[in-house]
Amino acid sequence: MGRERERHRRASIPPRAGRRAAPTRSLGVVFTIATTATIAITATASGQNLLANGSFESSPDSAPGANCCVTVSTLDPDSDTLAPWSIGDGGVELRGRGPKCPEGGAVGRQWVRLGVGTTGGSVEQIFETRPQRRYVCRFRRWVQSPPGPTVPLQIVGPGFSVLMQLPSDGTECEPPIAASSSVEFDAIGEFSAIRFAYGGGPAIWSVSIDDVVIVPVEDCDGDGIVDGLAIIDGMASDTDGDGVPDACECRGDVDGDGTVDGVELSILLGSWGHAIPETLDADGDGVAGGADLAMLLGMWGRCSR
Repeated sequence: MGRERERHRRASIPPRAGRRAAPTRSLGVVFTIATTATIAITATASGQNLLANGSFESSPDSAPGANCCVTVSTLDPDSDTLAPWSIGDGGVELRGRGPKCPEGGAVGRQWVRLGVGTTGGSVEQIFETRPQRRYVCRFRRWVQSPPGPTVPLQIVGPGFSVLMQLPSDGTECEPPIAASSSVEFDAIGEFSAIRFAYGGGPAIWSVSIDDVVIVPVEDCDGDGIVDGLAIIDGMASDTDGDGVPDACECRGDVDGDGTVDGVELSILLGSWGHAIPETLDADGDGVAGGADLAMLLGMWGRCSR
């Protein structure tokens, strides 16, 4: 990531059986987890997301109502409203912005609230990973509670379990901030799971989450920003949708040796008028032609990344 990262002790919550603890590298400031340990978590104002429906916008639209916040659906473990998210406990609601909410604001159109009455709740999703590869999970979170007390949010993933103690952000629908946090982890198998849980508490307490994103930790241009997050946030373009910023790709390099040379020229000329590999297709028509030859000659030699 182009910068030194501190290693911190994991929270005192034990990992699930059969999973090993994994060290964490910092992408930003360090938040205190519970009262016994710290973990590196990024706080920001807010590739390809490995999670589906991470913003909960694919779920049913917000229902009309008189208030700013409306309950779209109260969920139970058998509900498929949040699919492919699964509901682990009963205190989960899909919430949305009602007609009294002004445009914009700190929260999105829909989000998930953990905590209904005094009942806690959790959501979990399984996603594909590459063993031993490092990933980052970023999410927005805010809390509804009286000023003063902190509210616990537990995040469980491959080889880690952490507990964040979150201060109140005011009202649920229009919090003054909806901060983002992130945690890095090393995948153990070809499939991993991420779970967000709130254990319950006083009736007026709840934790809301939104915009959950998981991407590989890669920084091809060394700017200190994870490539996938830069793409999602609109800070980098990804024309071919492969999760790699365009600035880091070597257009014209078919064999992946970092050089545009006779190999690529032979492929292009041998395919003239016919289908060619996408990396040689400058004008996007899928057929070898003059525009593609001009691009290849312009990229001739060693690629600079």
